[in-house]
Amino acid sequence: MNPKQPIKMTIESRKSICYKRMSGCGNLYITIGEDESGAPYEIFVQNANGCTSMTNTFARYISNDLKEQTRDLPKIIKNLRKVPCAACIKKNSPVDGKSCCHIMADVLERYVKPEKMLDSPF
Repeated sequence: MNPKQPIKMTIESRKSICYKRMSGCGNLYITIGEDESGAPYEIFVQNANGCTSMTNTFARYISNDLKEQTRDLPKIIKNLRKVPCAACIKKNSPVDGKSCCHIMADVLERYVKPEKMLDSPF
């Protein structure tokens, strides 16, 4: 490679939507990116407090599964809803699910079934 030649970079842009939800540890931001056909393709999760490594691990798991041809969203949603968290269960103030994973499952379900949308994304 000639060091004087510029590096050609390809930049992809994807349509995405970001949801803000409340977990037991604070705000949880869930971004769902779409592929060219409009189907969910990847998910990113950010939280200011709590189990950042755990939520990112689950987001990667979900993204990898979404990128596969099977895209078994009902199975993903069902499995995510099984994960409890003491911080969400013991929280005295309102939270949007029994764990960050449960909240991710709800957001994914509402994303693919807009008629279930109880509140709009910000």
